[in-house]
Amino acid sequence: MKQEQRKLLYEYLHLFSGFQLIRRDQRDYMQRPLGDRIILSLDPEGHWQLERDRHLLYQEVTNFLTELKEPYEEEQTIQQACVIPDFDQVDQARQELTRILKRSQHFLGETLLNMLLPSLVYLRLTLNLGDFSSFVFPVMRALEGYIKLLFHSKEIMITRKGFGSVMQHGRIKESVRRKIDCETTCQVIERLYQYYSANRHGLFHVDLPIEASKRIETRQEAQRIIMETLYLIEETYCALPASLVYQSRKKVSTLTPYFQIKRFGSLPVVFSTSYVNPLETLTEIEAALQRDYCGKVLFDLLLCNGNSSNRFVEAFFDGQKFEKTSFHVLSQVDDEIRRFSANHYKDQPYFRESPLLSNAFKFLLQKGKVM
Repeated sequence: MKQEQRKLLYEYLHLFSGFQLIRRDQRDYMQRPLGDRIILSLDPEGHWQLERDRHLLYQEVTNFLTELKEPYEEEQTIQQACVIPDFDQVDQARQELTRILKRSQHFLGETLLNMLLPSLVYLRLTLNLGDFSSFVFPVMRALEGYIKLLFHSKEIMITRKGFGSVMQHGRIKESVRRKIDCETTCQVIERLYQYYSANRHGLFHVDLPIEASKRIETRQEAQRIIMETLYLIEETYCALPASLVYQSRKKVSTLTPYFQIKRFGSLPVVFSTSYVNPLETLTEIEAALQRDYCGKVLFDLLLCNGNSSNRFVEAFFDGQKFEKTSFHVLSQVDDEIRRFSANHYKDQPYFRESPLLSNAFKFLLQKGKVM
């Protein structure tokens, strides 16, 4: 890791409340107030090593290094190679769960805790998979249960039909808000629901072409979502009913379209604007293109698929409609197009607010890195 990249890493970590950096010899100690500490050290062969800890700070550092495609080595003190978890590993996962959910576990109850547990157990498995989406299903299911519990605490029941009766465009309906009668609780629920919707929608549905469906391609990404969800549950619980000051409620905005089209030279680029895949709104995209175009169209699915191998999709538009068989995932995309996309996204509020992208990715893109 170059000195410039280390400075960028530390600049990023200073965004987190209470972060401290202590340097001793060839070791950098990074810590936060709640005992969240990792050590970055340089070994005699010039490789960087991270002392392993599954706290949130550790996740942020590894996310940052992964986004930079910077190699690092981890001390193997927690995760041992295995295919089938033994009783000790399940017990370790349960202890980790109760440590993270120190205050919220009693509110969640045994059933939701048991729903959460498999995700932490799965992370202890050494499996080479093409898709790790199944690892995060348990935490998404439990997160749904947590949101329903919060509604239930205000005597509002959510049926199996879902949240449509109480939520609209990511916000609590005004009639329901009046019944809850606590703005802090409403803001907590909206934050949880927006995160849940953004992550669940892409993972629980399959798009056409199949190759453009959202997948979790690495263990690292699955681990980020799992840990992010657990810490989100604990943090929001600690904010109830008024122990945490939230930003003033934003004005209700109109529904953002699920795509935005810009030209890279003469090439139309369709940008995603939310967790909803633009490929679900092809009729609207066709109507926008029919005015003056025939040829290839590029889709950048960053906000619904993440920065994954199926982020970019290309298709042919015949002047009236897309040729359905022309859709295919692009494995190689020119850096100039990536730079064009980065310049577009970094100024968009929906990019900064996207719960699908890691904080490290957002930080690096806004710093001018071509991602």
